[in-house]
Amino acid sequence: MKSNFPPCVYAETLLELPNLSASDTHVAEQYLPMIVEYYKQSLLTHQKALSYLETVYGISSAVALEHSIGYSDRSLGLELPSAKDNAGEILRGSLKRLRVFKGTGHEAFRGCIVVPVMSGDSIAGFYAERINRVCRKAKSQYFVRLYPHCLFATSQCDGHPEVYLCASPLLAIQLTESIHQPAFATDHSFNVRGEDCAYLADAGVDRVIVVAQSHTAPEHLKQLTRRLKKFDLKYRKIDNFTEVVYGTA
Repeated sequence: MKSNFPPCVYAETLLELPNLSASDTHVAEQYLPMIVEYYKQSLLTHQKALSYLETVYGISSAVALEHSIGYSDRSLGLELPSAKDNAGEILRGSLKRLRVFKGTGHEAFRGCIVVPVMSGDSIAGFYAERINRVCRKAKSQYFVRLYPHCLFATSQCDGHPEVYLCASPLLAIQLTESIHQPAFATDHSFNVRGEDCAYLADAGVDRVIVVAQSHTAPEHLKQLTRRLKKFDLKYRKIDNFTEVVYGTA
């Protein structure tokens, strides 16, 4: 008899928190670190993915490994137990609720650079960015939030009253490699939760410098400003990455 698990839901936006069972949490703790390691090893064998990181973001393979960046080449499913037996079906069901697989059974991040978002020693979410031309209804970027506090950080912000907030983990890594300052990242809409703001405030952050992109919607920035103000975090916006590196930011 099949176990009574919550329905397998895969949302294209991936911003709402999943409804995880105790079994799903156990799978997250046991399998997600192994999946991150699998994606890391996959990255090293795909020159196109390595070239994308180097060309677009200036991220070398050494820096990629430092941040556990990986690549999904659609081979992960072959390494898991078959969905035809009960154990494999249960495992894959949990991985669907954890957003690693789609409801169809396909890998969610296939063809994407994958960056784990850590909260302490736990994986709180994933960022994925497609390296090839987007076709059909596929998204070019995904930000998967598994837990309330899910804010990518290039390093600890303790002792830094001013930090940068970027539109993706890859942009945050690029920024940190250039100016050697801690940078944070959420999704391209700068969607932060109260738990993220509380983390920054508790770490002694006083001002958040938002590195906006040309396509950043004004309403997203307004929403971000309101959220930061609730935690007495000052806000300043700059319009692009080069203003940080070469300008006065």
